[in-house]
Amino acid sequence: MNQYDQGLFIAFIVLSLYTTGLLFFMIFRVNQNLPQSRWIPFFASWGRWKRLAAEYKGFYPRSILPQLMESSAYAMLIVAVATFVVRFWEYANGIP
Repeated sequence: MNQYDQGLFIAFIVLSLYTTGLLFFMIFRVNQNLPQSRWIPFFASWGRWKRLAAEYKGFYPRSILPQLMESSAYAMLIVAVATFVVRFWEYANGIP
């Protein structure tokens, strides 16, 4: 693993921990305000993410947490694509 791969891997790990932490924090805060029958589970699909964002904005309208989480998820996608590009470039040029 060279320095580019290592840097991208570390960036991906940091972003994934940050994004997961934000997600769990949002779910925890929303579930505190909902009755137990309407709790949002801690595994999220696209539909649940939209519900979570709407519920969170309803309880905390001035918070920027959903935007932070969404932007960190996009940053994770960018790092993943950059990792693919670097690895493909290394493979194409015969760099071990």
